[in-house]
Amino acid sequence: MKQQGLNQELMRALNMQRDLLPSREAERILERAYNIRLTSHYEPSTEVGGDIWGVQLISEMKFMLYLVDFSGHGIAAAMNTFRMHSKIDSQPITNETPKDYLEYLNLWLCDQMQTGQYATVLIGVVDFENEVFEYAAAGSTAPIRINSIEQSIEVGSGKGVPLGINKKAVYENRKLPFKMGDGLFLYSDALVEHGRKEKLDLGHAGVEKLVLRVAGLTNDLIVEDIIAPFLSMAPRPLNDDLTAVCCIWKY
Repeated sequence: MKQQGLNQELMRALNMQRDLLPSREAERILERAYNIRLTSHYEPSTEVGGDIWGVQLISEMKFMLYLVDFSGHGIAAAMNTFRMHSKIDSQPITNETPKDYLEYLNLWLCDQMQTGQYATVLIGVVDFENEVFEYAAAGSTAPIRINSIEQSIEVGSGKGVPLGINKKAVYENRKLPFKMGDGLFLYSDALVEHGRKEKLDLGHAGVEKLVLRVAGLTNDLIVEDIIAPFLSMAPRPLNDDLTAVCCIWKY
């Protein structure tokens, strides 16, 4: 009975966590507002995990994308995602740069989490006026720009100290071009690492190949087009949450 009660608690936590993610309706609102195609895939592991992603409208020409992966699994990791979602929702980015906003979140998280806990984070602003994706990273996976005209990709950098470790950590503003017809692909490290035990993990090079193989489809591209080969071969159950987000600026 005790185990059954615990499983029910975990299922409730998992359902609550799913409710934090942007719904398809919310994605459609952004699609209409910015002439984009925004699609996502979230697949939890066997345990409640620490992945969360989201969007924040900033202005008629800008919106923010973020992807967070807290260390660990279980209720503690889930609680951290609830805290982060609440913080970003109540105090969203406005005129700050992604670097400044990431440093603000880091100071806050350092006071919130227990020693040994941390979060890898990517926060970026899609700026349509200046045709750029400006972002800051804290030990995250690297964002990938999809160039449909040249049918090529450009890989950014996810380097940076994970949040919650060092209050004095300094982050860096980085930029990727983002022009009409381009795409952005963000993903959690499960896409890179899952299947390592069976020697089926993609690694960073494998993820880049997944994106490159569909680079010419940009205007109609959805996230499942990119990750379908992984989903078909990945051993189940997943040992970590899988989150993937694809944003296309449509012609």
